[in-house]
Amino acid sequence: MTIDSVKEYHLKRRSFVILPEAGLLVAKLGTSFSHTDLLKACGISDKDCQRIIDNNPRGYFMNNNLVIYQGDNVEEGSDWLLSEANQHMVKTFWKDLKSVFPINKQTKIFFGVHRGKPGELWPTTNPVEQSFFE
Repeated sequence: MTIDSVKEYHLKRRSFVILPEAGLLVAKLGTSFSHTDLLKACGISDKDCQRIIDNNPRGYFMNNNLVIYQGDNVEEGSDWLLSEANQHMVKTFWKDLKSVFPINKQTKIFFGVHRGKPGELWPTTNPVEQSFFE
């Protein structure tokens, strides 16, 4: 995947970060923001961006898939997963997620991503049923 195709991928998805004390931060439609770009666009410092990426749920919606994970600097071949505490926090944002994204009965939800090689589409992991949120 080239730099242009990576940007194209980021344009197809819509990234978000959950800030438990503030709410759901969602990238504007048509932007190619990474999670760090999204946070920096809000004036968040590099140090705080890293803390948020490491500890808070973040993810994206694309092709009727809702993918949520946390962390940074995972080695190739490893998974970014969502801690149990953050899984329960995401539950409290379910209505917000549904109000922003076109989530329906066919939407697949994942609490993880498997890191592949740079430029590849990284597979989702740890599928979750929508009933988890009820």
